[in-house]
Amino acid sequence: MQNAQESRPVLINLHGSGFVLPLHGNDDEFCRLVSRKTDYTVLDMQYRLAPEHPFPAALNDAEDVIKWVLAHPSRFDQTRIALGGFSAGASLVLAAASSVFPKGTFRSLLAFYPTCDLSTPPELKKAPDASGRPISVFMARIFNQSYIPASVDVRDPRISPLFAPAENFPKNLLVITCAYDNLAPEAEALAAKVEADKGHHVILRRMEKCGHAWDKGTDQEKKKDEAYALALEMLGR
Repeated sequence: MQNAQESRPVLINLHGSGFVLPLHGNDDEFCRLVSRKTDYTVLDMQYRLAPEHPFPAALNDAEDVIKWVLAHPSRFDQTRIALGGFSAGASLVLAAASSVFPKGTFRSLLAFYPTCDLSTPPELKKAPDASGRPISVFMARIFNQSYIPASVDVRDPRISPLFAPAENFPKNLLVITCAYDNLAPEAEALAAKVEADKGHHVILRRMEKCGHAWDKGTDQEKKKDEAYALALEMLGR
């Protein structure tokens, strides 16, 4: 058993939201699983939401929490800081790891069905499996317009992490995509880009017959168990 005085590894998790929806706590099952099955402390953080607080407010909030963890080495093992996120939260942790903090700050990153490219119009994004129900173009436009100020370059890697240098990402990267999700191709492109850079351990898994956020209140329990098990395995590296 670990001594209470020893620093512990930590997972900072950011929930999905479309950058707009107040869904903090939606990842409770996943966070509790990590806490129960690993020696990681889990910080499931809130962040400010658009349109009241557009970019970069949410990313700044993530930065503040990460800096707080970095400022407490006696409490948190600085060699085992991991980031995790779902949907918009995954986009935020990808951006934080690749464009805000120095290379090597984070040991692992877990990205569940992330938004990776907000420069491509929603109507041009197509799911790998067209037989499902993707995010509607209408909703995607609302999310994007609420989050991104008109004056901001949408190819900024802090908004679209697909454009960040591959070498900036953590050594260990898990990317989970969904076959019915029109965000899957951009996330898979990011995973391929990072994997092509030497020195990275990348696991990319597309969940067939699953849509965006399928693991929240779904009958696809086996797929959810598989995805969460991959996350635990990555944290164990």
